[in-house]
This record gives sequence, structure tokens and C-alpha cells, in this order.
Amino acid sequence: MFPDSDVASVSDEDFDLDDDVSSDAVVTCPFNLDDIPVAQEVDDDEAVPQEAIFDGLFLQQEGSQGDGPTWEQTPVTTLNLSSLERMFRINDRSTAIKLLNRRVNVVLDPDLKLRADDPNLLWKGSKHFLDFILVVSGKIGLDAFLPKTVADHNFSLTLNLRLQSRQFRPKFGKLGFDPTGSMMAIGDGQSTELWLGFCPVGNLEDIDLANNSPLLSEKHGDTRLTSVHYRMGIMFLACLLSQIPSMPVHVMYPYGPRTDFTEWKIEDATNVLSQCTINLRLQDVLLLNRLMRIQYDDFVANAPPSWLKDGWLQQHIPISVACHYCQNQPIASTDRHALRVEARNWNLERDYTIFLFRRL
Repeated sequence: MFPDSDVASVSDEDFDLDDDVSSDAVVTCPFNLDDIPVAQEVDDDEAVPQEAIFDGLFLQQEGSQGDGPTWEQTPVTTLNLSSLERMFRINDRSTAIKLLNRRVNVVLDPDLKLRADDPNLLWKGSKHFLDFILVVSGKIGLDAFLPKTVADHNFSLTLNLRLQSRQFRPKFGKLGFDPTGSMMAIGDGQSTELWLGFCPVGNLEDIDLANNSPLLSEKHGDTRLTSVHYRMGIMFLACLLSQIPSMPVHVMYPYGPRTDFTEWKIEDATNVLSQCTINLRLQDVLLLNRLMRIQYDDFVANAPPSWLKDGWLQQHIPISVACHYCQNQPIASTDRHALRVEARNWNLERDYTIFLFRRL
């Protein structure tokens, strides 16, 4: 764990364990009430009423602002792990309690770190677990959501187009483009988040450009679409869903009833948001995927000038991104039969040859 550059660093040498607090190493039990000086004892008549204590405890929950600083406003201190170890070794309770008033970044000392190839390490590779899978489609469409089959009566996908405020939060892997202002949450599957990522055209055409894109662990901006771009994405999906016979979706105005985006809402142009969720069968998703590939270019070409003036719609392509949270599922079984079944399941799950990136 490494501290931010704007955080003051405190090493073992310049962090005074006795700073303003006297260390008492001979105390054998903390907070012995028998040791309270007589001068600090409170008579029953001077005690704080329980009603006042209750009001103080719940004041913040009732919406009143406290007088003291918030936790985010408290000072930040960087502390070596060896300093904490020394506090424990000398039984320094006072300094440990003092640290509770600060936000502390704990840093591993150099002598406490080992390289992965250190001869003192013996790696155990007999058990493997899967916690997270990120799949990014390599072309326009919903490939990241589709299994490698044309029929599956157990398949179900739930669209939720009311997730405008959801941020894209995975910290591992790579999308092949900067997620800032480019991610649109569109639903959930079984332990899976479904996203449309509006990827720059150049990042799909040039794999080197995609490879040089930042990792998700690197700092980026707000991932949500702007309100205008979100409306564009919703209207495109609504136009596609309205062409699926089993979908109760209707579109009155593909590009909205007015030229100015501030003069209309999505509800004025389509009923796609009238349902909280939209359940899709495998055949529905396959058709939606095919329509998306066929009609996106025409949808952009026929858009009015107000949709094209910032260039965003022409310069981005909607691709599917699936985030699957596996909760440490065991994989790579040592049982040969189970391993063969597992390999078969991986091959049926998705066609991994058509993806831009995968992260396990």
C-alpha cells in the first residue's frame, strides 16, 4: 500500500510514539474504573441526563450538522507497519488510541516485502479460485452477453434502462478505451453487470491503440454518459427493441419530438422506460445483437444536426461489456472428470475468440 503524494510521510524516525501522550508500558489492564481520581468522579446530581446523551448520539442521524470536523477532514498520517508492531510490542495503548483520531495509511517496510521469485517462498498451486471476470466485446453488438450456442432454454437476460446514475467501478483489467463518460449500465444477469461501452472507433480498428489504453486501476473521470448521450443511447436501444415482436416497446419519435434536448424527455418519445425491467430470452438477445450491427450506421447517418454537433455519436460505437462476480468459485479441479466438464463449460459459455479483452 503506497501513500498519496500529498500525504505527509511519517517514518519510524520522525514519528514520536510519545508525542503529547505519555506511554504507560506497565499497565496490565486498560480503563480500570477503580483508578479514576476522586477529583474526576461525578456525583449523581451533576451527571449528564440520559436524554441529553440520547440526543447527542442521534443528533447526526436527524440531519443536524456536528461542530467538529468530518472523518474526511481529519489529518492523514503515513505510518510504517514496523511502528505499529513496536506499539504492540511495548504495549503502548495510549499512542494506539491517539491514532484513532487520524486517518492512517499503513506502509510496508522494505524489509517486510518479498519478491514473487524469492527462494524463501513456496507457492502452492494445487487450488485455484475465480473471483472476477471482465469480458469486452471486440466489435459492435452484445457478444459479451451471449453464450456459444443458438439454443438454451435456461438462458435469461434482464435489461434495466433506468441505471443512468450507476458508475462503472471495476478496478482490474482493461477496456481498450478510457471509460470516462463512456459507460452505460443496461441491466443485470446472474451475478453479472451488463454494460454498453461507447468505444472510440479508432480503438476498435487499431489494436495497438486499444492495448495502450489505461488500466482500470488508473485514475479516470466519471464513467457515466452525459444526459444528452444517455438519451441517445436509450433511443437507439428503444428503436431496436420495438422491432422484436415479443417486446411491448413503442417509439413515437426516434430522435425525440423536438430539436432541442432540453425541450423533451425520453417518456415523450418512447415507452421503453415504463417497465422497470425487460426480460429477454436467448432468441431475443440474438435478434437484438443482429439489429444493432445492421442498423447503427443508419441510425447515426439519419440523426438530426443537434445529435451530431459534438461529434460524439459519429466517433463512438456501442460494444458490450460484462462484469461477472464469481465469489471465489473453485476452478481447475484435480479430478479429471470434473476438469473435462469444466473445460467443456468454458467453451460453451462464450466464443472467446471475438473479444477485445478478457480479465480473470
